[in-house]
Amino acid sequence: MKEWTPCHINYEWQSSEVAAAKPLTYPFRLTRFFIANHSRPALYRWAFRDKSGVISKCYIGEAENLAERMRDYLWPGKNNQTELQLKADFLDHSKSGGSVELQTLRFDPFGINNVNVYESQLGNPYIRKMMENFLLADHDRVHCELKNCVANPIERRRRKSMRAVGAAGSRLGDFSAAMAAAEELRKERKV
Repeated sequence: MKEWTPCHINYEWQSSEVAAAKPLTYPFRLTRFFIANHSRPALYRWAFRDKSGVISKCYIGEAENLAERMRDYLWPGKNNQTELQLKADFLDHSKSGGSVELQTLRFDPFGINNVNVYESQLGNPYIRKMMENFLLADHDRVHCELKNCVANPIERRRRKSMRAVGAAGSRLGDFSAAMAAAEELRKERKV
């Protein structure tokens, strides 16, 4: 095995524009300009700026079509927990005097082993997910809170069980939804 070889990826977040030279901030309307310029695969970040303009929190995501993905933030369905929570966070942050800005990723081409990565390859879901995960790992959590949900499998199952209990209108002591989730885990042979 070779010794560790450093790989540096040069990237920056740029404001997404809802109109020429006008950054998209929440709340927003999907304009023709935005749709024409952002109907493409992208990595994006919701940057929560405080009153002084400093980014204090962010959410990082990926989309096969960014313009389409923004519709989920404007009109989240009742089962879209991430979008519902973020919309509530957007509103709270805006009410406190802050702003929430949509930014997209720009990066220089780079290579890892036999894989060369260019922005034009973001249509490939593997490349997009790889970049999203890299950005989540590279994020400065000390100076900026990351609002992405925990990827811990136990936490995901707990949340799923809690949603199932809520959807079933279960009372305290009715563990049928939790039992169903446990059975699902057993079937997957993970318990």
